[in-house]
Amino acid sequence: MCYWFDESNSTLEASVFASCLVDHSEKVLSQKLLPVILYSDGCCAQNRNATLSNALLRLAIEKNIVITQKYLEKGHTHMECDSVHSAIECKLKGKEIFLPQQYMAISKIARSDPMPYEARYLDYNFFTDFSKELIYKSIRPGKKTGDPVVTDIRMLEYRPNGTIWYKVDFDNELQPLPHRPTPINNIKQINGLQKLYAARIPITKRKYQDLQDLNSVLPPSCLSFYDDLPHSNR
Repeated sequence: MCYWFDESNSTLEASVFASCLVDHSEKVLSQKLLPVILYSDGCCAQNRNATLSNALLRLAIEKNIVITQKYLEKGHTHMECDSVHSAIECKLKGKEIFLPQQYMAISKIARSDPMPYEARYLDYNFFTDFSKELIYKSIRPGKKTGDPVVTDIRMLEYRPNGTIWYKVDFDNELQPLPHRPTPINNIKQINGLQKLYAARIPITKRKYQDLQDLNSVLPPSCLSFYDDLPHSNR
């Protein structure tokens, strides 16, 4: 599944990545409720933060399943999904791109065997704000100086009883995070959380003007997209 959006519909913050991951996980779980194992690289902004962990914990509670998130070791971070980027880049060669939505269309035909990729183009209404009403304020596996920090985590396990367990070494036993979670009966469901954005995000006036300068080389059918972009006045 490939998620696409332009910067008038979203920024790059933890709730954005969490919204995409939860959306895809819900789709998989709607077919069959089974324990989920996720493999993530070590990027803290995307995959190793309290916002994403709380989103996955809410999902584990709602679906009454265990979700396990494993982090790849340094030097061993190549994943099967990396080939998606390569396949899309190859398909883009020689193509004329006038609108962001065209990237979504190309991703769908970037692979045929064993099946085409799925792709969605997202607008600002899609994203949920998972950074508020946190069950766990922190996912650091320690409290005092010298204790393990977030980047030491090798595995997190999200349990339907509302707790998060962790490992800092794959050979260790799971331990509960040393932080008190919010009681489950006080937890809002995912669909009860606020949206991340109330409207499209304005781009700068300078960027808007630069895009307008491209009008002479754009097909007439594409002009309305750039004319309608929200922008600031300074």
